[in-house]
Amino acid sequence: MRLKQNFSIFVRGKQTMRLISKFKKLWVWPWKFKLLLLEAIWLSFLNEFYLKAKIYSTIKSQHFNHPNSSNLTDQEIKTMLMVSKSMKLLEKFAPWKPKCYNRVLTAKKMLSKRNIHTRMHIGFRKINDQFDGHAWLTYKDRIVTGFIKGISEFNKLEGKDFLQKEIL
Repeated sequence: MRLKQNFSIFVRGKQTMRLISKFKKLWVWPWKFKLLLLEAIWLSFLNEFYLKAKIYSTIKSQHFNHPNSSNLTDQEIKTMLMVSKSMKLLEKFAPWKPKCYNRVLTAKKMLSKRNIHTRMHIGFRKINDQFDGHAWLTYKDRIVTGFIKGISEFNKLEGKDFLQKEIL
């Protein structure tokens, strides 16, 4: 019995050390990025809640694909890169595991708030008689978030504003 208690404390100690290690890595980032990451975590939490509660009306407006703006300033490019990085870190720091669709909704909302208009893509592929879906975000055909190996194998849902229809 005593051995089991010691092992339990050891395991909890390892988990605590991992958490401390994550926060140490986070500590070196600039404050502006930390605030952006907190915003990403909050928006992702809201999106996760809306998706689990099946409240689609609040996220439906994010599906509209605006035409990309002509040229971005250096500051807007830095912002887009920081949002992209925050989506990667969101997977590590969020207590839930946000899927690609949640991360795309989060990034799109964050960038739209900063007047950077991106395009959302949703695609499907069939592997071994199983359907696989994926969502990703692009700006002028460059992936902002959602890159995975074999992304070209996905058949994108296309059509005039297909996401605006009452499919949700």
